[in-house]
Parts: sequence; structure tokens; C-alpha cells
Amino acid sequence: MHTTLPTGGVYRNESSIVNLNNADGPGTHRMAYAKRGDHAVYFDNFGNFRSPKELMRYLNVTQIEYNRTPYQRSKQLWTTVSTVLTDG
Repeated sequence: MHTTLPTGGVYRNESSIVNLNNADGPGTHRMAYAKRGDHAVYFDNFGNFRSPKELMRYLNVTQIEYNRTPYQRSKQLWTTVSTVLTDG
């Protein structure tokens, strides 16, 4: 993520889905954010994870709202991946 965030500055209103891995990594985890004016929201499907410092710096905010409810457990992800690999 921190290797591919735009360098031209943040827009007043923007949103995106971001890979938390480096650009040359396998893409192990994705999250989403939205910024509207000075208000920013971070969503991670595992829940209760604060936003990365690189994202805070990029968005130029001191506080960011984030979800505390998990919508996926890491074991669910591994089960899905292993099922695809064994059934594929």
C-alpha cells in the first residue's frame, strides 16, 4: 500500500479499496476507505483494526473512524482459499 498511494495529494472527497501489501506482494489483505471533507472512514472486514499510519498521513487527517465489528475471520479466508485450491 505505502508504495503505491498517489503522490499528487489527496482529494477533498475520495474513496478506494487498497491492498495492505506492497505493490510487488501477493495481495494478501484489502481494506477500504472513504474521505469526505475532513471526515475519514476506514473499513477492514476483520474488524477492530485501526488504519495504517501511511493512510492517515496520505489522507492528512488526525482521526479516522473505523469499524469494530468483524465480518470475516481469518480461518474463513483460509478455508475459502484451500477449497478453491483443492477443488480447482
